[in-house]
Amino acid sequence: MEKLILILVIALLSLQTPYNSRATELLSSPITQSIPGGIITMEDIILNVTLNEPNNKVAAVEIRTMNNKVVHNENGCFYHTCSYDLGHLPPATYLAIVYTENGMLLSDLITIV
Repeated sequence: MEKLILILVIALLSLQTPYNSRATELLSSPITQSIPGGIITMEDIILNVTLNEPNNKVAAVEIRTMNNKVVHNENGCFYHTCSYDLGHLPPATYLAIVYTENGMLLSDLITIV
């Protein structure tokens, strides 16, 4: 629960994407605070995103530091499964935020070692 609250607080602070208002709306809704819409995993330096609904597509991915600084922002692949090379980022723990075509928001902490 503490991890979810931390993610929500970080995500709410100064979102700087075209999805600002929609992301804020999603985060403020109690129904969408824990979206079971997919999974975010790391495999070495590769971020993998898989949405549960094949009709929902990844629209954008944003990586933030624990200080809420955006360090990576990339368009989605507009498919329900996408992979991103994060090898340019230094080892650390980051917040990955995935925006979907259907307006859902999926986030999780990731670690690059």
